Amino acid sequence: MEPRIKPIEIPKGIFRRAMYFLLKKEFGKVIMPAKVIYSRYPKIALLVKKLYDVEDSFTKINDAEKFIIQNFVATLNGCSFCMDISMKKSISKNISLDKFYDLLNFKVSDKYDEREKAMLSYVMEMTHDIIVSDEVYNYLKKYFSDEEIIEITYISASENYLNRLIKPLNIGSDELCEIR
Repeated sequence: MEPRIKPIEIPKGIFRRAMYFLLKKEFGKVIMPAKVIYSRYPKIALLVKKLYDVEDSFTKINDAEKFIIQNFVATLNGCSFCMDISMKKSISKNISLDKFYDLLNFKVSDKYDEREKAMLSYVMEMTHDIIVSDEVYNYLKKYFSDEEIIEITYISASENYLNRLIKPLNIGSDELCEIR
């Protein structure tokens, strides 16, 4: 998949070059959103970093749940870059990818408990419809506190934003890990 906007391989300016260096150090390569978007608009890179900083400050939802939410939203939206990066982050934290491969079947899969099914039902409805039915919200509320619900909502909303930033520009997987 070729991005719709030509990637910038060698950026101008010290900040942009430092960003490329840090991304290469973290991921083993400069990720395509940096080459297409952040190299042209570094403030967007700073915004994305801030979105992740907020997520990293959360204490109620654990990393495994966070990465499952991110991957599920990316899967629903067909954003292969975002699916890839959430899997890469999971691997780097030694989180199994087993559940990632059955996300679209979560309602009937025995890989997910009722708490996870409630969370994914909420995330799915939020991603598809934005408005969440009382039935789905009450299902979620059975298993999660108000603070956890806010964290789930934020993670899902920020992932939806990122998918909508990347997918229309035809930015595909960076092949950081295998996507089934």
